Amino acid sequence: MHIVAYLDSHRDALWFAIGFGLLALEAGVFGFTSGILLFTGMGGVLTGLLILTGVLSGATTPAIATFSISSLILATVFWGWFRRLQKKPSAPPPPVSDIVGLSFILKQDISPLESGLERYSGIDWKVVPDPSVETPAILRGTRVEVVSLDAGVLRIRPVAGSS
Repeated sequence: MHIVAYLDSHRDALWFAIGFGLLALEAGVFGFTSGILLFTGMGGVLTGLLILTGVLSGATTPAIATFSISSLILATVFWGWFRRLQKKPSAPPPPVSDIVGLSFILKQDISPLESGLERYSGIDWKVVPDPSVETPAILRGTRVEVVSLDAGVLRIRPVAGSS
């Protein structure tokens, strides 16, 4: 009974509890995907702030009206911005492979204009220098390592200290 009396005499705390409760529900359960609880939670916090600062009296009817109107205004203003944030494409993760880091001796000269072949695990792979290699031509007999790969293509660079 004490909590009800406290919230009745501290209307700002009631609206803060409502606002932060809705925000926590939106974040914890929905992961900011619905938006409805986000804007109503922000409206509850804003209503609590207006009561705390004395701009709003804390009476039930004006507080509910402020909560409703502020939630609607916040949703109208920020809806497009939040939708754009949710729809931003994320970069695909780089492919993970146990071939990256593989080291071997190059069997033929390669350059950006002339690729080579390397047989690994029963597959003939096209071997090309990685674009980050300072001297793009890599000579036969050089120890190289795989930096990255695509379908059927190994991008390699010389291992430091090899010739």
